[in-house]
Amino acid sequence: MSVLRIVIAGGGPAGMTLAHRLHRHGLDVTVYERDCGVATRDPGYRLHINSTGTTALHAALEPALWELFLATSGMPDEGMPLYDEHLTLRPARDTKATEGVGAPVSDIPEHLVVSRSTLRRILHLGLEQVVRFGVKVVGYRSNPDSTVTVLLDDGQTVEADVLIAADGINSAVRAQRLPHARVIDLGARHIVAKIPLTDQTRAMIPAQLLTTFSLAYDSDHTGLTFGPLERSNPDSPLIKEQDDEFQAEARENFALTIFNSVNEKMMPDAELFTASPQRLRDYVMARLTSWHPALVDTVQLWDVTTVQALTLRSCVPVGAWEPSNVTMMGDAIHAMSSALGIGANTALRDAHVLGEELLAVTDGYRAVVEGVGAYEERMRDYGFRGSATVRGGGRAGDRSPPATRVVGPLRSTAGSGFGPDSRPTALSRGGWMLSSPLSVNGKVVPGSVRVGSRRGQGSMAVAPCRSSSHVSARWCRISSAARLAPTRLRVSIPDGRP
Repeated sequence: MSVLRIVIAGGGPAGMTLAHRLHRHGLDVTVYERDCGVATRDPGYRLHINSTGTTALHAALEPALWELFLATSGMPDEGMPLYDEHLTLRPARDTKATEGVGAPVSDIPEHLVVSRSTLRRILHLGLEQVVRFGVKVVGYRSNPDSTVTVLLDDGQTVEADVLIAADGINSAVRAQRLPHARVIDLGARHIVAKIPLTDQTRAMIPAQLLTTFSLAYDSDHTGLTFGPLERSNPDSPLIKEQDDEFQAEARENFALTIFNSVNEKMMPDAELFTASPQRLRDYVMARLTSWHPALVDTVQLWDVTTVQALTLRSCVPVGAWEPSNVTMMGDAIHAMSSALGIGANTALRDAHVLGEELLAVTDGYRAVVEGVGAYEERMRDYGFRGSATVRGGGRAGDRSPPATRVVGPLRSTAGSGFGPDSRPTALSRGGWMLSSPLSVNGKVVPGSVRVGSRRGQGSMAVAPCRSSSHVSARWCRISSAARLAPTRLRVSIPDGRP
């Protein structure tokens, strides 16, 4: 088929990750971003990226950009402790929901932390001719010839084969595509700020707070979150190749701090969202007067120029809809609070899964609407489940029992890179490699193999179908490669971590 024309509304992490993936494979992709430039505004603070996110980024980015991402990321101690307001350690939390479902990438840890601003800069490198700044997508028209006319806020239009809304929680595309979808206020408010991490400030911060992230909270669940970002390789030659602004930013270490409280206990919204940064910091200091002095001192370290108030909102899951050539990803469809770092990683998972489906369309294995529908079916499952986890207070919840699917005949394939995402339709196109047998609880499963994707960098353990038994699949590292002969397989896919 002819090259797909893809329009992405919004140049955030998910939209730009998808743009890289599609652009690398020769698709005609254009991103319309309402900001006037990559550094027009500060896009936020810090992101926690787990293996879900790193799998998506690794598959999308050119090798040099991937290495630049690693060099500017932080690789903190992986502890996630809880404390009371007196800095007394609380029982450990269940951190399963913070763990990703992606395939291991090299030897990097499960948890990385990144600057939103630096990631934004990296994701725009190499796509200078793809992104149109200062233009917002405001709607669309579906055409009889199965194309879509994209409406821009400057009055112009552009024709596309697929329109993807990656334009955030206030998505104009979602409002038209799913007018019944609702966004709700979660009833919590945040006051957030950065603390510059220097030798001087580090000496003033309790050492136990310098982990992936930590949280102190009182009996009213008023809390103070602390999450450092210390760049892993600020002297990387790849950083020195970038412009002066990039280099300066990549040398800056900081900690994200969040004061959170339920709406009823915070100052009224009319005051909260009009107060000056200094007023907001003073308010937090007043709220914490009875807390441990070391915690209060961290608020004294806030960079006042970075202080702002935020409200937490979430998209309400909606039932299945008929697929078309207009779809949504990230906060445009399953916005959730920033708790546990689930939201950003789920959005990056969208980019990866949708990218695989659109590449299948390009390779002639799917029609456009079929590919979009397959993506949306999977996205509704993991995306709405993730938002429900966060709305429920960040609890991981019970895992569903494995779902058994017959997969085959198995040809050379390129899977999604995510264990729970493996579907019969994913096992149909080029790039699998075969390696050693699967071992479960120290025992080799007879006749089992591991197959790994060259394109997605993931791998899956599978076994030949027996009369009434099957073997669970999981994701693992590839140890050697060979071609896998066509066969029919039954695979039990865990609905959770690999």
